[in-house]
Amino acid sequence: MYISKYDVVVTGDKWNEKKEKHDKDCTLVRLFSDEGIHSKRFIPLLAELEEAHDGVDVEVSVVIKQRTYE
Repeated sequence: MYISKYDVVVTGDKWNEKKEKHDKDCTLVRLFSDEGIHSKRFIPLLAELEEAHDGVDVEVSVVIKQRTYE
């Protein structure tokens, strides 16, 4: 399957030097592209991000647009 565009966001707590405490729900990593990627390469990319950031909850939103035959 070919994924035509994707947007992956990793959120979590980030240390704030000025406040000397953690800020909640900050964007730590964002990967996006409208050039697309094949799913065989995309799945390992997601797995590495989940492992690197000790993922707990993973949310997925998928939109499949049907081809128009005329």
